Amino acid sequence: VLRCLAVPLVASILLTPTAFGASEQDFKKIVPKVSQTVGELLEKAHYGRRRLDDSVSRQLLKNYLERLDYNHLFFTQKDVDGFSAKYATTLDDDVMAGNLDPALKIFEVYRKRVEDRVAKVKGLLGQKFDFTGTRTVEFNRQKSPWPKDAAEADQIWRDRIEGELL
Repeated sequence: VLRCLAVPLVASILLTPTAFGASEQDFKKIVPKVSQTVGELLEKAHYGRRRLDDSVSRQLLKNYLERLDYNHLFFTQKDVDGFSAKYATTLDDDVMAGNLDPALKIFEVYRKRVEDRVAKVKGLLGQKFDFTGTRTVEFNRQKSPWPKDAAEADQIWRDRIEGELL
């Protein structure tokens, strides 16, 4: 149920008004209605008829973060904790109200993290790497914890780049 909800919400956020020839004003009217309709369908028409409550809200947030950063490479645990503190019990209410601001704010943080990471990776590529160590690199980090901070994320990325170069 929650995975089904995440996809339409993300799709509605990522669609641009120009994709359908709609104006920005029209787009701002349509997207909240899509969100409300999806929420209502899940509560009333889905076979599970699960009420959108705080537990669904927490799962929705978790799924959204996992979809954006499935390998846990861009967000840090601090980011995830901040999102949880702010949105974990309110996303259900926001969906039903057609308020997509939380999803957009989370996406903006994600986009900034990606842009910052690209700049850091470009800087890494100019450095020398030592391939004599016995370290291992975890390429599939889906089940790994989020990096606790930017320094740990930097090390994860350095190891990944070194592994790719090797």
